[in-house]
Amino acid sequence: MMGMLKACYPSDIVSWPKTIEQVDITAYKSIQAIVRKFILERHEGNIIPVQFDDIYWRKLNRKQLEYPLIMRQ
Repeated sequence: MMGMLKACYPSDIVSWPKTIEQVDITAYKSIQAIVRKFILERHEGNIIPVQFDDIYWRKLNRKQLEYPLIMRQ
């Protein structure tokens, strides 16, 4: 999901943690601000960050699962 957000907002993200251990309070607040911006722009503010996690975790994992199936055909 973080890769998707970085792709959507490359100019808003100067440095981005690579691991969970690198997420300090400043990084956390930055990530949350980007998530809220995404929600406002793509969902007109009609979902909350927890719903964002649920929706996009499933959506992105489904895409990853589709690629191996396409490659085998």
